[in-house]
Amino acid sequence: MKTRDIIKQSIPAFVFTFQETKNALKLLSYVKFNKDWINEFDNIIFSTNGNKNVAEYFIDEFKQEYKCKPTLLHNEENMGHTFGTIDNDTRIIEYLNNNLINAEYLWKFSGDVIANKTILDIEIDDSCDFFYINNVGSSSLLNQTENELLNDIIAQKYFYPQTNYYIVKHKKIQSWYPDRDTLNKCKKIYDQSTTNSMAYPWDILSGEQAGLPEKEGCAVKLI
Repeated sequence: MKTRDIIKQSIPAFVFTFQETKNALKLLSYVKFNKDWINEFDNIIFSTNGNKNVAEYFIDEFKQEYKCKPTLLHNEENMGHTFGTIDNDTRIIEYLNNNLINAEYLWKFSGDVIANKTILDIEIDDSCDFFYINNVGSSSLLNQTENELLNDIIAQKYFYPQTNYYIVKHKKIQSWYPDRDTLNKCKKIYDQSTTNSMAYPWDILSGEQAGLPEKEGCAVKLI
């Protein structure tokens, strides 16, 4: 089975932050590269934060160019690095759980992801609940040449782990980490613990502070 075989049972979702019109234009430029495969879907979700007017402008522009029907999930509050992304992700899961959406699979991406149509030709095992999509981070080209990077990818030596790119049978998720209460608690601890605006959340939060009293775990727990 290939990823294209589950399109009718799937919904893609992208997360992004909007502050100014240029942010909307940037996301539109990213989405343009994905047009060939995005238009294979009937519906698409954009979970965003920041300036609501800019988010709505993006949706209006998107509707003019794409066949799939967009749903905007927006929060004007931006919780900042990592917390804002988790907030956007959580909103997607809450939406899918609270609405009668005919989609078994969620395809989750960051807004700046670019993929060609071969993303629909990936071999998958339908008995699995979670599929991680490896990706090439632009920062990789700062550390090696293009040929070195391509050779590593071909030899399957390249691995760029992030939680931003995956396909999941969202109804199989037993618990989502962090839930709303844990997210707000972690954000409060982070805000109270740092006076350095450049400190990342993972520099401050770990173990029990991050709601993980026993051991580090995955963002989702699957059946």
